[in-house]
Amino acid sequence: MTGRGERFALVLAGGAPREGLGPGGRMSKALVDVHGTPLVTRTAASLVGAGCSRIFVLHDADDPVGPAVDGITGVLCVPRTGPAREYAAGIRAGLRAIAERVPRETLRTACILGLSCDLALAEAEDFAALFSAFETGDLDVAMALGHAGSAARHLPGRRLSVVRLRGSDPAVVQPVVALRGALLHPDPAGFRFADWSVADMDRVENLLRSARERRGTPWRIPLLVYREVLRRIDSPLSFVRLLRAVIRFATGRLDTATAVGVVTDLSGIRFGVLRNERWRLCFDVDSAADLQFAESSLSRRPNPATATV
Repeated sequence: MTGRGERFALVLAGGAPREGLGPGGRMSKALVDVHGTPLVTRTAASLVGAGCSRIFVLHDADDPVGPAVDGITGVLCVPRTGPAREYAAGIRAGLRAIAERVPRETLRTACILGLSCDLALAEAEDFAALFSAFETGDLDVAMALGHAGSAARHLPGRRLSVVRLRGSDPAVVQPVVALRGALLHPDPAGFRFADWSVADMDRVENLLRSARERRGTPWRIPLLVYREVLRRIDSPLSFVRLLRAVIRFATGRLDTATAVGVVTDLSGIRFGVLRNERWRLCFDVDSAADLQFAESSLSRRPNPATATV
């Protein structure tokens, strides 16, 4: 990719309250105070420091997230109109909101990070490194994977989501994805087989979700933009090839790299992973123990949010 467009971020700040977090032991993660700052505030501030010009915070309509991010440059709160069943569904809902609010020409060269709001240890330099790696690469959609050894050394005793892709060392799934803004406003001329009904789309989404549940997190990459994938399928025969790849993957007869390669060949959308050494992106807050670990870690370094709010 030549040149650099704007950097956007989509922060998922919704979801049911978690046991053991916040006053009373049950609170939405976005508003949990960590070392003097709500998680969503800390994350948004770090993204500003990474060069993000616009940050879209997707939250539940009844969660008072707005005051936590007031005054942070470029932040827009987007209430979620319906339930997001999982991470991928939340990302897709947020991407639709971005597409509705940002001009096509701006999105054409933009890069977007989609992430959870609870990356308590992440700093601006971590997000900046991911942006730079994605901007200079040739992928359209990528999932971030951290070095397992580095994460284990820096996060002793923490629960890590480790994956093993063929021909590579173990890696830790980071709750961050990157994608080209051009996918949000694709060229209509590229939709060669676009007569899909909502029911068709939902059936394929359920199949992809089944594949992910059977084989693990890496398959969520195509799931994020599955509608765009389907619209680029150019014939019934290609659709059969796609379904065959998904079914073979779900039943363990096809490895992740080959399955994703088939999706790329059929759709022209280049999927992949962003391997990195950013161990702080391997840690998110899911429990009271995680919260205590984050407090202890942050007490040993300055609060990055206070300088950018």
